[in-house]
Amino acid sequence: MNWPPERSDITSWIGNGRARLDVITSGGKRWPVTLGDADQGPQATWLTSLVSALVGTPKDEATSDSTAAGRFLRFVLSAVERVSQFAGADKAAIVNNALLSVSPVGPSQLHGLAGALAAASARWPKRVIFARGIVAGRDAVKACASLAGGISFPNRVCYTFDMTTGQLPDKINAQRDSALLRKGKLTRLSHDAFTPDDLARAHAQYTSVYIGRHGGRNPHLSAQFFDDLHRAKGAEFFGLKSDGVLVAFVALRDHGDFLSVPLLGYRTDADKKVGLYRQIFALALEVGRERKTVVNFGAGASHYKKLRGATAAVEYMIIIPTRATLLGRAIHAMLKASEEPLDRLVPKAIMHFDG
Repeated sequence: MNWPPERSDITSWIGNGRARLDVITSGGKRWPVTLGDADQGPQATWLTSLVSALVGTPKDEATSDSTAAGRFLRFVLSAVERVSQFAGADKAAIVNNALLSVSPVGPSQLHGLAGALAAASARWPKRVIFARGIVAGRDAVKACASLAGGISFPNRVCYTFDMTTGQLPDKINAQRDSALLRKGKLTRLSHDAFTPDDLARAHAQYTSVYIGRHGGRNPHLSAQFFDDLHRAKGAEFFGLKSDGVLVAFVALRDHGDFLSVPLLGYRTDADKKVGLYRQIFALALEVGRERKTVVNFGAGASHYKKLRGATAAVEYMIIIPTRATLLGRAIHAMLKASEEPLDRLVPKAIMHFDG
C-alpha cells in the first residue's frame, strides 16, 4: 500500500493545509513526512500544522466554555499560540503523516519509528520533528523517544476494539447495531465497486460530517484526494447504498498492529431512525471481526464507543525540538524538564475527561 505517493505538495488534496511531502525508510517501512510551512493561517488543519494540533485545536474546543476559567484558558492558549508561531514551531517535519486522521503506530513499529525520527532530525536540523498517534506501553514509547533523541508526552485518548478472537464485543449496543446492519435494506459496496459518483458522494458526506459538524480545523479534503486515495488503495473503501445511491461509507487502513478508521461519512439529512452512523460503524467492526484484528477508531465520541465495547488507551506523541538555534535548545531543555511531571499528570486528566 503505497500511500501517500511521493509528490511535491498537497495543495490539490487539502484546502487548509500547506506542506510538502517526503519519505523516510526505516525498519523496512516507508514513513511519510510532511514538511509544514511557517505561515499556516488561523484555521490550518491540525493534520499539517503543529501549532494548530497542539494549541489551536484545544483553544477552539475551549470556546464553548463561557466561565472565567474558560476565558482564562483561551487567553493563555492564544498567547502560547503566538509564541509557538514566533518560535517557528510550524516549521515542522511530521513523521508518519499519511494525511489521514487516524494513523496509529503500534508496539511492533516503534523501532522503525525511532529510526525514522532520528533520520528526520539529521536531515532537517532546523525543523521541529514530531510524530503522533503512538499507541503502546509508556515504557516502550519512552524508550523509542530516547533512542531517537526526543521527548515523549501523552497526547489524547483513542478507542480500540479488540476483534482478534473473531467475535463482536459482548455489548448490547454492538449487538443491536450488528442486527440493524444485517436486517437493513441497504446494499453493501466493496472497494473496487466504488464508481466516480460514489466517491463524489463519499467526499460530500465526509465534508458534511467532519467540517459541517466537527470544526474547521479538520482537513478540508478535496474530491481529488478521495479519487487518488481510492485509486492508490491507500485505504480500503466500504459503502452502503439505498436504491443504488451511496448513503454512508467508511475507509479502513491496515497499519499492522491496527486497522484504522481514517474516513467516515453518511447522509446527515437522512432520517435518524435509519441509523446510518450506527450501521456504517457496525460495518467497520464487521470487517475487523472478519480479519481478526484490532480496530482503532481514534479519539472522540467516547461514550458512544465505550457503550459498544471500546477500550480507552492513552495515545502518545514524540517531539524533537530543533537544536539549530538558541531558542530551540532552550525549548528542548524546558520540554525535557517537564516530561516526567506531565507524564504523571496528563494521563489521569485525559482519561478523566475523555476516557
